Amino acid sequence: MPDQPFLFTLTGLEADAAAESAEPAPRPFTPEEKEALREEVRLADEFAKQLGRRICVELGQHRYRIANAVERLVEPQVAELLADLDRELDAPGWPG
Repeated sequence: MPDQPFLFTLTGLEADAAAESAEPAPRPFTPEEKEALREEVRLADEFAKQLGRRICVELGQHRYRIANAVERLVEPQVAELLADLDRELDAPGWPG
């Protein structure tokens, strides 16, 4: 309703849930459809394996650039975070 503050009501949600549960169950797959689905899954699995191998090869070719970037960009940030943590843990007033 336009003058109501909410986009939905519990009654509306209940009606939606009842309508969804009234839908008929999907028909079972035929043997041909099952075989086609198995083939599609096999092809997708093979493609994922090929893609994973390609990614590993590409990352291997860029290993030194990645290591350099981690050393220049990531390690200083981690060192600073650890230094901040050390300062906070050794704050005055803490026993120890």
